[in-house]
Amino acid sequence: MNTSTKQPESTNEINRRKSSLRDGLAVGAILFIALLIGSAPEANPGAPSARDLVWAAVSFVGVLGLLLAAYLGYRRADERQRLVQLKAGAITCLAVLLGLFTAEMLYALKQINLIPVIQILFIGSIVLWTLLQKLIESRIP
Repeated sequence: MNTSTKQPESTNEINRRKSSLRDGLAVGAILFIALLIGSAPEANPGAPSARDLVWAAVSFVGVLGLLLAAYLGYRRADERQRLVQLKAGAITCLAVLLGLFTAEMLYALKQINLIPVIQILFIGSIVLWTLLQKLIESRIP
């Protein structure tokens, strides 16, 4: 007889998930704006412009927001959830390193513009980390 019914989540778990989602959406929006700014064609490619400074500032704020959201999510989590986060983070780190290596090789061969590719890697790493957390969490009894 299979009695594997899912237990209802506690209020603490629901609040933790809502807080993490709220933090993640804010960071994702900031990084998406940085991607849009960085992808716009440059008027004068040789000299830095105000657009470049805005892009750098928005990207910096987005990455700081990502670090803060990850830290707060880790602090809110229980022991089991922390283990899931660390496993997902380790796999994501390896994927990002591979992506950065590939991007550098393609940039050296003058095949891509590095700025939007790096931003896509950052946004993709957030998505990958989230998906891996869900996958690992569903597989742990």
